[in-house]
Amino acid sequence: MAARFARGVLALSLRSLGRPAIAEQFRAPAELAAIRIPALPLDPENGLVSFVLVEPGTGDARISRPEKIRRGAGVSFGFPAFANQDGALFPLFAFQPAAGAAPFASRRWRRRLAAAALRKRPPIQLPCNEEVPGFAALVLPPHPPGAMHPLAREEVDEASGIPVAGEIEAAWQEGDGCYVQGWLHAYGRRIVSVAIQGPGRRLPIPRLAPRPDLLGRYPTLPEPAPSAGFALFVPWRVDAGMEFSLETDAGAVRLRLPLPGRSQPPAETILREMAEKEQARVRFDAEVNARGLEVLEIGARLLPNHAEAPRERFPKARRYVGMDVHPGPMVDIVGDVHELSRLVGCASFDAVVSSAVLEHLAMPWIVAGEINRVLRPGGLAYHIAPQSWPVHEEPNDFWRFTDEALKLLFGEPFGFEVLSAGMADRARIYPLNKEWGDLGLPFGYGYASAWVLARKVREIEGGDAAPSSSSMAGALAASLAVLGRRYPRPG
Repeated sequence: MAARFARGVLALSLRSLGRPAIAEQFRAPAELAAIRIPALPLDPENGLVSFVLVEPGTGDARISRPEKIRRGAGVSFGFPAFANQDGALFPLFAFQPAAGAAPFASRRWRRRLAAAALRKRPPIQLPCNEEVPGFAALVLPPHPPGAMHPLAREEVDEASGIPVAGEIEAAWQEGDGCYVQGWLHAYGRRIVSVAIQGPGRRLPIPRLAPRPDLLGRYPTLPEPAPSAGFALFVPWRVDAGMEFSLETDAGAVRLRLPLPGRSQPPAETILREMAEKEQARVRFDAEVNARGLEVLEIGARLLPNHAEAPRERFPKARRYVGMDVHPGPMVDIVGDVHELSRLVGCASFDAVVSSAVLEHLAMPWIVAGEINRVLRPGGLAYHIAPQSWPVHEEPNDFWRFTDEALKLLFGEPFGFEVLSAGMADRARIYPLNKEWGDLGLPFGYGYASAWVLARKVREIEGGDAAPSSSSMAGALAASLAVLGRRYPRPG
């Protein structure tokens, strides 16, 4: 079959088709006569895209160069029907023009690409086959896992003829430097060293990290996962692109990669996160005022930098009590919240609220149980705490919380039903020490706040007494075991 495949692909004068951009395979319906690709992961502005279909069993092939392709809009084309049986395995290749890339178009490279596409890539499991009068149309899915992996971004060093590939996935300017994150590889060639060429200087990349995700995108890569990933700080201003110099076991090669635009979440995403946080607070406030509830605020002491006391939002509350570990303005009860039920009594309030307090509590899980005890059935809890924030109020600054952490503390294990939760107020994190640490930090996000709105739905073990550590552990063991299994598996 390999010989037939080579005849079917390599005898098509593929040297004229340009640079391979897609290698994929799928199982086709009988007498395949059309292809529909809803979302094309290519840039048609670079010239006509050439599609090649080959039936491996016979070497029969079809080439199509659709003239009207819009980026992201997909493409359809028909062709004389193959004589294949239902379920036959077909490879699909797409090529884009590449001026001056003769070494890349060599027969050896084409043979290697084609063989690897069949050997290493599992076929796409298609969601549907359309029956259209005159032909059977195959619909390739747009971007599900494992489908339509681009093979673009390759370059060939004109001097050495060594093919290399790479991408700067993210970049972030800071002052006179730039954080960059991406990958590069030389296919089957071993990379001995790599550096970024700058204005009058050279910055070595000390190590490349494994990138197993590239095995799916580049079927010719040897296994195990290649060492290809990098994240570093480049100590000079970068305006358009970067030039990489690689020393491989076959010789030296250079690769210039464009700098992507500054990555930002869509404005509507940030606005939605802020709106969801505000809606949860408004829901809490509205129910307190509409029903005239009795409210307990934890951490009620009004600090100099806080102009408004939270209790002012609850003019119709039947009772409002402020509690804090220290006396001060707006504090009605002084005490340790870890002993809340002993201080105020069980089932004594309809709502409990706190803002930027949970991170200062030594054992917030004990406090979550105490909040359950002081709430009446159906009572509300609203809490907001930092997910990312500088250390403050030392030495009692212990914790940071994601929304998942708050959903655990005020979820089913502690007798609550989560009504809503989330994170908002995105922030970037920059390591000041550029010689050590995770230099990929600026490409992720922290959040200034995480919040949860929950309702008490059941009592938890312990009755009127404060919970012991042993009873708490016993009550939560089953729930926590389930949560532990949610931890992502590597790879």
